[in-house]
Amino acid sequence: MPNVIAHYLHHRPQRLALLQHIAEQGSITRAAKAAGLSYKAAWDAIDELNNLTAQPLVARSVGGKGGGGARLSAEGERLLRLYRKLMAMQAQVLEAVEEEGDLEVLNQLMLHTSARNQLRGASPAFRGKGATTT
Repeated sequence: MPNVIAHYLHHRPQRLALLQHIAEQGSITRAAKAAGLSYKAAWDAIDELNNLTAQPLVARSVGGKGGGGARLSAEGERLLRLYRKLMAMQAQVLEAVEEEGDLEVLNQLMLHTSARNQLRGASPAFRGKGATTT
């Protein structure tokens, strides 16, 4: 999953709920209602998600004699599976916490680096023209 879509979904979990409801309901109208979104907000979210990925996440069919509908594309199903795996892993980590301060200690140990520090050991081709390692 590209970082852009992962970041987007992390900060907008309602969008993932919308995808889940589309998979279950087969309808944007019903999925929007279940996710607590207006119909327009659901359409806007789907368009935004589809524009963030190389392939659309939601496939829509227009109404007619049998009515319209929506379903997740293969890419949308893959994204939902990955998200479910991530949530399961997160639950396992939270279950493994032995003491109240464990997560805080782990958070403090996380290494945050700047883009400059990440390039320090890279070859000149990756640093770009005129870049230095100091």
